[in-house]
Amino acid sequence: MQNLQYCVRCGLSVERFQRYSKGQEGLVPPLARYLWNIQLSEALYPTMNCVEIGIRNAVHRSFSAEYGPLWFDTPGLLGTIEAESVDAAKRNLASSRKPLTPEGVVAELSFGFWTTLMSRKHMSDDPSNPNDYLKPWPRLLKQTFTHVPKQELRRQNLAGPLNSVRKLRNRISHHEPIWYQNDLSATYNSAKLLALWLSPAMADVMDTIDRFPRVYSAGSQIHHAELGTMKGWTL
Repeated sequence: MQNLQYCVRCGLSVERFQRYSKGQEGLVPPLARYLWNIQLSEALYPTMNCVEIGIRNAVHRSFSAEYGPLWFDTPGLLGTIEAESVDAAKRNLASSRKPLTPEGVVAELSFGFWTTLMSRKHMSDDPSNPNDYLKPWPRLLKQTFTHVPKQELRRQNLAGPLNSVRKLRNRISHHEPIWYQNDLSATYNSAKLLALWLSPAMADVMDTIDRFPRVYSAGSQIHHAELGTMKGWTL
């Protein structure tokens, strides 16, 4: 039987394993960080879920009221890349033999699509200008983000944190290391605030299964101790 160290190194690849290592410290410490990283990623899921579902539902609701339920087909509303994302979503629905409904298209669109909708290019310098009807911000901010405090209701106050959450979510989705990020706790706090602004009720529900603060503060030490008791491991 191959020893455990060899199996772990082959399973993770040397390159991936080294991203959890701090030099000549043996196998257990970096592997403990790897396990901790998985737990951190898992623990962030409820908040990430609340933010991603919340932003797409908030935008879909207000844009449907303003431009109609097929708002994503409104000529001139979306940029080229965004329109291509909508077309891809429709193709995915068709290939899966799913009905081509507004809700179906919305569910197929990526987190990146929604964060792009919050970018500066969709903002009007003069909301009263009738020619800027296809630029939703800041005109639709209040209708879209109904729970954001008035003093905080600025496009950039939402766009920046949303992009930070998107980047973290993408790292998690690709099984990348997040344990070493100095701003991890800050990004989590931003995500929690966004979740509360987007859907206070759902944010409260997600709080019942949110383990991130506990997992983050515990660190990798608990895994180090557990792995150290396993026969055949070298500390």
